[in-house]
Amino acid sequence: MAKRGRPKGSTYPDGPYLDQIADALTREPSKSANSAIMKIAGALGITDYRQQEAFRRRLHDKWSTQKEERLAEARERQRERTNAAFQQTAQSLADSAARMADTMRPILDRQRELGERIHAAMKPHYDKQAKMAARIEELLRPHREASARIAEITRRIQPSTDVVRLSERLKQKSAAAELLTASMGPLYASQLPRPNPFASTHPAGANAPAATRRGFKVED
Repeated sequence: MAKRGRPKGSTYPDGPYLDQIADALTREPSKSANSAIMKIAGALGITDYRQQEAFRRRLHDKWSTQKEERLAEARERQRERTNAAFQQTAQSLADSAARMADTMRPILDRQRELGERIHAAMKPHYDKQAKMAARIEELLRPHREASARIAEITRRIQPSTDVVRLSERLKQKSAAAELLTASMGPLYASQLPRPNPFASTHPAGANAPAATRRGFKVED
């Protein structure tokens, strides 16, 4: 009796599909193997449920036994792709920089040449300005020396700190004495001699005899 099914040793070439599953799980570790398998089935156009289920079981069984090796190979491929992309980006940047340098070199050469021509044209004016500044400095030197001597003489004739401090103390004591005299004035005012009320009205004054103040003439 002949056995049904595929002859022993024959198998489907599912290696590329397993690599796709490994690549998908390497990019998205949270993704499941079944979802990756069903995505591959959809890309292949397998729409019948029984065919999808047979395809899923077949790949899932093979994936269960080969996933470690397939994942390691997928990580290595990812590193190679990352390195290749990095090298390509670096090379692109280097090429862009080289093209920009080639584009800017004539402009920079013209700017440098223009700057040299301007400097050569302005050099006589710079020399004249330097000579004029030296002449002005020579003319101002005596005035600065005289100002320095006047400042030194002024510093010497200024009163010392002790003299200023003593003068301030004397001013404070004088002000205190005046304040004391003003406050003691009302106390001694009651002890002063009272003015004579007749001194301002009688021509004889306050020192005349009483009879004279009353209008009588006193004969000797």
